[in-house]
Amino acid sequence: MGNWQMEVGRMVSYILFPIGVYYYFNQTENIEEWIKTEKKKFQNLDNIQHIEFMNFIEEFNKKQQLKRIIEMEVQYNEVK
Repeated sequence: MGNWQMEVGRMVSYILFPIGVYYYFNQTENIEEWIKTEKKKFQNLDNIQHIEFMNFIEEFNKKQQLKRIIEMEVQYNEVK
């Protein structure tokens, strides 16, 4: 084991490291540019692309719902 100075140094690092990381990542200038680029990725959809995307989601959900209905009918028929 080390002497008491080493233990104090270790305890200080245990306390100050999370505080330092929290302080760094909560600075807006550190992540401001990243936020701007990420927002641009999601705002680039024009109206036509948005409509196509929503239609795709609706069709996918309909297919999934039909699969579930068929599975339920098969299960119901097996019980009889």
